Amino acid sequence: MIDMTEYLKIIFMALFQGIAEFLPISSSGHLEVLGAIFGVAENERFTLSIVLHAGTLLAMLLFYCKEIIGIFTKREWRIILIVIIGSIPAGVGGIFIKFAGMEEYFHNLILVGCAFIFTGILLFSLRRTQQKEIEYVPLKDLPMSSVWAIGFMQLIAILPGVSRSGSTIFAGAKCCLNPEDNAKFSFFLAMAAIGGATLLEIVCLLMLNKGSEIIQSMNTGLYAAGFLVSFASGYLALTLLLKLLKSKKLGYFGIYMFLAGTLTLIYKIWC
Repeated sequence: MIDMTEYLKIIFMALFQGIAEFLPISSSGHLEVLGAIFGVAENERFTLSIVLHAGTLLAMLLFYCKEIIGIFTKREWRIILIVIIGSIPAGVGGIFIKFAGMEEYFHNLILVGCAFIFTGILLFSLRRTQQKEIEYVPLKDLPMSSVWAIGFMQLIAILPGVSRSGSTIFAGAKCCLNPEDNAKFSFFLAMAAIGGATLLEIVCLLMLNKGSEIIQSMNTGLYAAGFLVSFASGYLALTLLLKLLKSKKLGYFGIYMFLAGTLTLIYKIWC
């Protein structure tokens, strides 16, 4: 018998994953909060997070398919190089966190609430930056110092509650990337980070001989529904993000992040 309550929980979380991965409101933070509210066990949140992130990764790959193919066919090696270099900080940080056993601390909603508020501060700063008249730098001409700065912001975004798109787009705006290139570079980095993190988790599971155990415990229909919803909502959210970037209204999400952070802290303290 199908438990519709479980399906509704997963679909709701997948919807938030797809929207929050691309809009600057932190998908990982929302998954932690919703997982706690819905009573999803921490080990189940881990498996679910991999599945839902895979859905948004597919959305990014399809959305930027032509650009990715064009980069390789036109042999734009410098863009490939800066994506690789920009991915190094998050890659090294992610591996360190994984093998240092620090992931368990990421379920703390106090951390998530504070990270939400930090994202809000970044977004208000982004709004002020976008209001200034600046001379934009094309992505292919982005200095290496700027590449490292944007990569460092993605490292910080490993913390649940810190928006990956918000932090890297903030850094890109500070480095004078035009809005379209800024979003493109942000999501090229996200593709590398999500793909790398997923691969790392799979390798670790195989090394610990837990892969078959997790697969057997998975409700295939449940996770398939979550994957499809995160993919569809993510693709639509990507389209919306580009429109918001061009209109320079992304900073207004800072209000939501302050509210989300405050409510998360209140929930953790009182519940």
